[in-house]
Amino acid sequence: MATFTTYAEALEPEHAQMKLYEMGTLTRLPGELLGDILRRTGGVYGVEFPLTPDFRRNIREAAELTSDAELREIAERSAVPVRLEHLRHLDPLTRIVLGARLWLTPAESERLRRPRLDLPPDPAGLNPGAC
Repeated sequence: MATFTTYAEALEPEHAQMKLYEMGTLTRLPGELLGDILRRTGGVYGVEFPLTPDFRRNIREAAELTSDAELREIAERSAVPVRLEHLRHLDPLTRIVLGARLWLTPAESERLRRPRLDLPPDPAGLNPGAC
C-alpha cells in the first residue's frame, strides 16, 4: 500500500543528497543549518515542508489508485509538518535535510508508471557524463 512519510535528518557524507552534490548533479550544498531553521521557527522543533504541485499530483494519483483517504487529504495540502524533536541533541551548526517521500509497492509503481523510489539512485542515470 502506498505510504507517505516525511523526514528530517543530519546531512552526513554518505547521504544520497551529499553524493549527488559531490557528483555535480546538485549545484548547491543540500540542507540548511539546524540553527537557521530554529531561528526561523522561534525555537520550535518543527517546520512546514512545501509540497510541489507535481508531487501533490503523484500523491493524488496514488490515493485514487489505492482509495486512501489519508493520501487524498495530504494531496490537498500545500505543505506538511515535519517534526525535528529527534534532532534536539545536534549542534545548531549541523546541516540537516528535510523532505517527504511517497513509497509505492512494485505493483503500484507499475500501474502508475512511476519509478520505484525505494531504490538508490543510479549515478550513471543522474549524470550521463559520469561513467
